[in-house]
Amino acid sequence: MEIKEYLDNVIIANFKLLIDKNFHSSIINLDHEIIACTNLSAREFGFKDCEELVKYRLTAKDYNNQEVARHLFKGAYNNMNAEQIHQYAYKLYLLQEYIFETGNVVSFIDMLPYNNQFKTYLVVIIPIYHNGQEIVALQSFSNETRIFHFQDYVPYQDEVVDLSNKVFTCDKALSEKEHGLMFLLSHGLTQEQCANVLGNSRSTVATMIHNLCIKFGVFGSNSKALQQIAFQNGFHKTIPHSLWKPCVIITDMDAVSYINKKISKK
Repeated sequence: MEIKEYLDNVIIANFKLLIDKNFHSSIINLDHEIIACTNLSAREFGFKDCEELVKYRLTAKDYNNQEVARHLFKGAYNNMNAEQIHQYAYKLYLLQEYIFETGNVVSFIDMLPYNNQFKTYLVVIIPIYHNGQEIVALQSFSNETRIFHFQDYVPYQDEVVDLSNKVFTCDKALSEKEHGLMFLLSHGLTQEQCANVLGNSRSTVATMIHNLCIKFGVFGSNSKALQQIAFQNGFHKTIPHSLWKPCVIITDMDAVSYINKKISKK
């Protein structure tokens, strides 16, 4: 059976049974082109469904194509992020190439802003064999994850103020800096650590905390209470735009070595 016939009549035909399932997966051919995916994955890429994505002929070979990048990354593709996005898209292309050549299963963390959504995905890519001999395609599986997730399971051990019976909300818009500060506080960073990450002085952060306490109706300037409020309001769940940077973190050191050698020769 020819490769294309095998992909169409066996791999894709069986994959279609999963197309409406609530998980992320795609099939990638030897041209690094997505030839099938779940509708959920298609929507994350900014397409209506799998059919529309497949017609677009999306391939990792287009890692340096500005038009494709604008389509995939929307407003997140700008003068500040464009070079980094192309750099990491190239790494994903090389990673696929590595799996095609070695047959290894590779996992990585993908922090590219698909469809202008600042999310983090844990991705696993496995090779698909034909007759148990040659690799003819790859299949990816991904789950949205959070780099910081332990707060979902570990309660605060040293609460200074009991806020458990009161819900604090804010009816005033937060600035990008304030949103970033709430994210950092929700993950337990101190004022000094927040200042280092945000690039502000300690006194500036203290002022921001005081203003945020006013916005949330908290008396005084209580960073511990604000930390709990930030967690209570879900600020820990999503990395704000002001702190996000495009990134691909590969866990397979052989793959990293392969990619670095390719990049150095480019």
